[in-house]
Amino acid sequence: LDLDAAIDAGERALAAAAAGSAPSESALARVALSLALAHSGDHVRAAALAEDARASYGAAGDHWGVAASSLIRAQGAVHAGDISTVASMTAEILRHSEATGYDVFVVPAMLIEAWIAEQRNEPGAAEDAYRRALELAGRIGFADHVSFALAQLGSIALARGDTRQAEELCRQALVTAEAASASWLAAHARVQLAQALEAAGDADSAETLYRTVVELSSQTPRPRQARESLFVE
Repeated sequence: LDLDAAIDAGERALAAAAAGSAPSESALARVALSLALAHSGDHVRAAALAEDARASYGAAGDHWGVAASSLIRAQGAVHAGDISTVASMTAEILRHSEATGYDVFVVPAMLIEAWIAEQRNEPGAAEDAYRRALELAGRIGFADHVSFALAQLGSIALARGDTRQAEELCRQALVTAEAASASWLAAHARVQLAQALEAAGDADSAETLYRTVVELSSQTPRPRQARESLFVE
């Protein structure tokens, strides 16, 4: 997440690719730069680059490339709240991933499917998508995705008033995140667990968790702390 260096490298890669005659390398440079720009907050240019890459990969019949660029485009559309584009891109991710048998893109696509269901106020569909993501992520060893899916399932359980299940799922999410040294997801799980404990009447434990998140987030040495500041707030 040294985004200044990532964007600079992406711009140089794009310029180098444009000077040659390798469309696949140019498309890959656009995907990489799009991802860096999206993380830095420039979602407009990130979306344009992802779309350019998708078109290039599609013309070349490259299923992996279309799935990768569609995933980046979907993530940008999530930030913009563009549910229609997110749904369209997610379908593309799944279709092209199936063509190659590449599950790496399927897990985040399932998480995005769950996000779509949440935006449409369809908790049953969201829970189903998170559980499918949980099963596949566990099978292929994506512990960070496992933690996120568990925490979101805990949130759904809390929304329907099942504080016991919510607490159990969020504790599993926290243990998984800590075992994977995934600090962002550990913070996410602590916030979700604190909400479950607060709803169950254990305000003291909830406060301890909230304070832990604030303390750990403020110690992060990264120059760009947008994700950490989310939890501080």
